[in-house]
Amino acid sequence: MDTETLKTFLLLANTKNFSRTAEIMFVSQSAVTARIKSIEAELNKTLFVRNKTSVELTPHGKIFIHYAKSICNLDLESKKALDVSGRFTSRLSIAAPETIWQSTVFSKFRTLIEKYPNISFNVNVLHSNDIVDGILDDNIDIGFVLNRPTHRMIETVELWNCGYVLVKSPALKLNSRYFSPDTLDDFPYIDMDWGMAFSNWLNTYFYPRIYPFHTIHGYLCMNLLLEGLGVCFLPERIASSYIESGRLEKIPYEYSGYSPIESGFLVWPKNNSSILTPYLETLKAAFQGESFTVNP
Repeated sequence: MDTETLKTFLLLANTKNFSRTAEIMFVSQSAVTARIKSIEAELNKTLFVRNKTSVELTPHGKIFIHYAKSICNLDLESKKALDVSGRFTSRLSIAAPETIWQSTVFSKFRTLIEKYPNISFNVNVLHSNDIVDGILDDNIDIGFVLNRPTHRMIETVELWNCGYVLVKSPALKLNSRYFSPDTLDDFPYIDMDWGMAFSNWLNTYFYPRIYPFHTIHGYLCMNLLLEGLGVCFLPERIASSYIESGRLEKIPYEYSGYSPIESGFLVWPKNNSSILTPYLETLKAAFQGESFTVNP
């Protein structure tokens, strides 16, 4: 099977519709059908179950899709590697979640760019779990994640460890000054998804409920905060500079037991450690001495 056939399989898995897949690929629907049948015949497995309006992956299809993605990604990366111009000596793929790129990682990444101008960088925004998968699939060289991977083929270094603070804009006037389970409904709370550990803590001490705002995007959370539309917990790595500049201020809050902690990790494939060492050392040095603690 060739990569064009695999791309057809991947697109059909996404659209779940033969005619839509054919339209996007500028081929006939019969051509799409023939390509899928050729893969199924070669594997001797049924990859899709068909109904009147759509198709769904079978259990075999769900297994195969990971390999199809890897093959297509490897094909693309090999072409890019062979196409590196005389200006660049190699390529480096780096990924981080959106919530840490702008606030924490980008300034350190800039150090890497300045030190290695002969490198072509492929920069991605991905969730932590997708970054780990990308490293295991050889699609990502270096990643920044918020959960420590446990896979034996991934190396990990902790870069930061910080708490959370509850903040608001000075322009936002509140009826209550103290944030607690009893006063929570008095606050225009922004439920920002900071990951499973933080969500578990919030739901344990403040009880699950529907909030005025919910988002998974850091830039939207910050816009709501800075415009004085709500209050939110922020990791100290984000909040510290805003508090120091006076653009945000802390709100006291009541909690019992432990206070949530956010940790950030630098991750890379174990089998490429020697090749990546210069870049890893540059990034680790950029984080040395970094403190995100907010003064009481």
